[in-house]
Amino acid sequence: MRKVGRILVALLLILFAGYLVWDQIEVRALRRQIDAIAARGEPVAIDDTPVGADTPERHDAARIYAAAAEREREFLPEYTFRLWVIDVDSPTPPVIADLEAKYRSDAPVLQLLDQAAPLDFNGFGDVEIPSRNPLSASAVLSDLRADLFSVKGKPDDAVSALVSSARAVRTSADTYSRWIGVSRLLGSVRILLRHTSPSEPALAKLQNAVASLPDADSVAAEMQRSRASMIDDWRNPRGTVSEAVLRRILRPWLTRSQRAELAATDEGLVVAREPWPGKLAAAQALERKYAPAIKQLSERRGFFARIAQPYGFGIPLVSVLPNGYELAARRVMIATLAIERYRRTHAEAPPESLDALVPAYLDAVPQDPFAKSPLVFRRGKDAYLVYSIDRDQKDDGGALYGVGSKGQLNPRLGTPRDLGIRVEIAK
Repeated sequence: MRKVGRILVALLLILFAGYLVWDQIEVRALRRQIDAIAARGEPVAIDDTPVGADTPERHDAARIYAAAAEREREFLPEYTFRLWVIDVDSPTPPVIADLEAKYRSDAPVLQLLDQAAPLDFNGFGDVEIPSRNPLSASAVLSDLRADLFSVKGKPDDAVSALVSSARAVRTSADTYSRWIGVSRLLGSVRILLRHTSPSEPALAKLQNAVASLPDADSVAAEMQRSRASMIDDWRNPRGTVSEAVLRRILRPWLTRSQRAELAATDEGLVVAREPWPGKLAAAQALERKYAPAIKQLSERRGFFARIAQPYGFGIPLVSVLPNGYELAARRVMIATLAIERYRRTHAEAPPESLDALVPAYLDAVPQDPFAKSPLVFRRGKDAYLVYSIDRDQKDDGGALYGVGSKGQLNPRLGTPRDLGIRVEIAK
């Protein structure tokens, strides 16, 4: 019996030593992966990313936007929720007087947005804000303010409100939030051009404001920031004392999972750096690859669900689609506003093609991120259309949706959909 006991003890010691060796192998391998990321000049800590507000003017803008964010927190939940679906041109339009009473154009938060709009802004820096996207509702409130001015035939006031909205979108920290802001702005530009005829200078002002939003594919940069935040969480884990003990006991397994996360993120970054429109197909393929592992790990409960990241953290599809929408909507608005500026100096006649707008009104013909071609421009006798072929990547003839489109607010999956603007030539 003593001999058996000694054998068991020896086996346990060997297993324990092997476990310790495995732990060191995994820890060193993870360290090498993180060092390789740093060697490429990519952030491995959230403090490595630019913080902004690095000039007095930018700090003033950050401070004013932060004050606006505090006022935004005063909104009731139902108040903010309705902002995204109110459409003054819906088949059953809301009563304008009721809208004006509830969504006042002189709201303090809107005055702050107007104050910050002309200032340069590149982030909040050390200015404290209540959330990552503190002004999403306020920007949409400014859009609704513009819609009310438009239906009342006040184009200059409407344009000023839209400029403030476009500039407020700068404060959004991620692609999805920017897409929400740009999407609602697109709806208000539709309403503006349906109800009013702004002057060429006003149109140029609005075009410049929309053009000031980044026309860059930001998915890769956002993934890098998220990865840096994830590495920070690994280095400084949170939780109870018992969870800390379990985390140390299970460290080799957790470290191996973390290494898999970084590998998945590297795959995601390869996809994120793909040019449009191939990026969408590549993201969908990567999502299919990791779908089983994500499903399996998402079903875990309790401690393991809290401490283990699911594989596929690096899959960018959640950001790819909103980024495509954001780019398409932004470019559609810029092209349409350029056409309207052209019309003001050409007896209200639209150009024969978007090429005619270069270089006087556009630096270049905007490309459709969902196609290997420019945005679609269709000119008819009574109206013209500018649109992207959208996520289904086929031309549906201008089947528009969303606020101000007089179509579906949210198209069902599989139904025809194009993302753009229709402008009547004869008002």
